Amino acid sequence: MANNARHPARLLFLVIGLFWFAQYAHTPYINPELERMGAAATFMGFVGGCYGFTQMLLRLPLGLWADRLRKKLCIAGGCLLCAVASFGMLLVPTPAGFLIFRGVAGAAAATWVAFTVLYSTYFSDARSTGAITTLNAANQLGRIGAALL
Repeated sequence: MANNARHPARLLFLVIGLFWFAQYAHTPYINPELERMGAAATFMGFVGGCYGFTQMLLRLPLGLWADRLRKKLCIAGGCLLCAVASFGMLLVPTPAGFLIFRGVAGAAAATWVAFTVLYSTYFSDARSTGAITTLNAANQLGRIGAALL
């Protein structure tokens, strides 16, 4: 990694950890809250599936968009969507709100490809495998932090 790329790579490492922390901090509480609201198990499955479904629909188009435009813009959009999803579930604590905002969280997660591509640009081709390993460590640290919370 060049000296001029150290700071952006470290900053992106931190952003990645915080992004995944925000994605997973509320996840363990979704089904118990839905159950408290009287939602059926089938509906809870739809809420969980909505996260993956929006990723499936958006991952490829967002990846292409990020390649054509700016990766940083896609990352900022993903972070904004993550915040909207989290605050949406907090401010609209209804079954429909959880369904909608869990889908928004899936859209945020679909921007992950831009994070990986941008992070790898901060490293030489010879170090790209190690860079992706480090990137996944940031991802997992964020998730572990959310689980510990």
